[in-house]
Amino acid sequence: MKYSEQNKLLNFHIKKCFYNHRNSQKYIFKNYYFYIRSICESYSLDDNELESLINQCFLMVFKNICPDKTEDDVSFQKWLRKQAVCVIVNHTRKNFRHQEIINFKHVPVANPGILWKRFLNKISPAFQKKPSNEIYSAISHLTPFSRIILNLMALEEFTYTDLSNCFDVTFDIAKENADLAVAEIKNIVAPFHAKVTC
Repeated sequence: MKYSEQNKLLNFHIKKCFYNHRNSQKYIFKNYYFYIRSICESYSLDDNELESLINQCFLMVFKNICPDKTEDDVSFQKWLRKQAVCVIVNHTRKNFRHQEIINFKHVPVANPGILWKRFLNKISPAFQKKPSNEIYSAISHLTPFSRIILNLMALEEFTYTDLSNCFDVTFDIAKENADLAVAEIKNIVAPFHAKVTC
């Protein structure tokens, strides 16, 4: 099957899923089950919880699936990942397991430092020459909720709209929470930056 045909088939089933067609939901579930499972595995205590998380993810996927946007496999997987991360964040917050979402286990080990550095450099020039160990120290001093928000923005490239959808709040509230988290990490770094520039 050619790539273009795969793409057409994927989009056909996405559109059908919007109208709750069972066969198309089965197609999406079958083809992306192991991808969703790979994201959820690190956050479950046992097989029952893992299957529950996976089912919650697909419920979220079928609830939010958009038939108006043409997808290829890569962009669709990126969207699926955001849906799965939202489910994981809300599931673990309800179970008071903050540590599991403060440190996103599904992100490859080599990536967090690079992604955080890139994200923080956009926030403030104070981070540009800051060594990685001091960046992690600054992150560790954030409140749990701020760390969750900034992890979503830095590691998952969540926008204000993504945060709004994830936490089921308005765009303005999502933006306000994100701005507060950014201000918090800036305040943590400010004393260091003042020492360096003095």
